Amino acid sequence: MGIQASLAWAILFGKTAVLEEPEVPYGDPERLDLLSAQELFDLLQKVQEKLKEKGYSVNIDKADKSLPMESQTLHISKDYRIYIDCFGLKEIILRPLLRTVFILFLRHPEGIRIKDKAAYRDELMDIYTRIFPNLDTDIRRERIDRLIAPGQNAFSENLSHLNKALSSLLGQAASPYQVYGTNGHPRRIMLDPIFVVWE
Repeated sequence: MGIQASLAWAILFGKTAVLEEPEVPYGDPERLDLLSAQELFDLLQKVQEKLKEKGYSVNIDKADKSLPMESQTLHISKDYRIYIDCFGLKEIILRPLLRTVFILFLRHPEGIRIKDKAAYRDELMDIYTRIFPNLDTDIRRERIDRLIAPGQNAFSENLSHLNKALSSLLGQAASPYQVYGTNGHPRRIMLDPIFVVWE
């Protein structure tokens, strides 16, 4: 546990914090990004209450709490068309390859490491085939192979394009549906799987 985490633990539970060097790097996302957005807000509120008891004033009441609640559930059809509730079951239109990558990450809420992308080749082919069944098989195979080619950035570039496309389509509501992560760690969509409905 890092210094910041030790202090937070001490504030929340009244325990003595021992300031030691962390066992993992300070930037390790495994500390907090495994918590849901609601759990993070709950933690913030507990910290706020403890700080008030100690004479500090911290206001998080005006924080944007636009969480992926039931009204923002994703609905995924059998042919992997994507619909979102918060816009009256509006379809999210993405290019076939971006939609393929998005569906892959939705199917793996535990996250995917970029370096392991080749392990998902067959799954990507299956998704892409269902999304784009009329495309020539050789062309589909070529595009998926290019997407996961070792030493190439196509996979990361498509993640970047996907996040930008979602931001363009959904604005500030896009965050829970975008793919996040740091180098060497799994990248994941932070949306709780409970808010994804598969046909």
